[in-house]
Amino acid sequence: GGGAGSSRHLLLECPDISLLAATPGMMEAWMREHVNRFGAISSYRLLGSYGSVAVSLESPHAAASAAHALDGATMLLRPVSATLLSDFPDDEHLQSAGQALAMRTVGGGPAYLEAMGALWRELRELPPPVR
Repeated sequence: GGGAGSSRHLLLECPDISLLAATPGMMEAWMREHVNRFGAISSYRLLGSYGSVAVSLESPHAAASAAHALDGATMLLRPVSATLLSDFPDDEHLQSAGQALAMRTVGGGPAYLEAMGALWRELRELPPPVR
């Protein structure tokens, strides 16, 4: 918990994550090289279909350093967006993301139903956090 200022949790977003995630072990290898030098990773959750990965580090200082260094850095081809999360994205957080999507998608037409269907499929398929 706590604000992002004391957060140990990091969200990395980049289209390249989907490419890395397609090969088992590649995302982990990238994190070992680029995230582990700031501190030990205590858990992570790969959301390959979203092009993102959530990582918890051992300390807020480590997470802040990693976020600062990695934001805007190139992963494979494209830059990474690195932000601190106030909480680790467990299933509840992802369900609230679904509700936010519902509010953003105006009209509730076919586009909305398709977006919701895709989101729920992804939520059901989400890997559990690795600890």
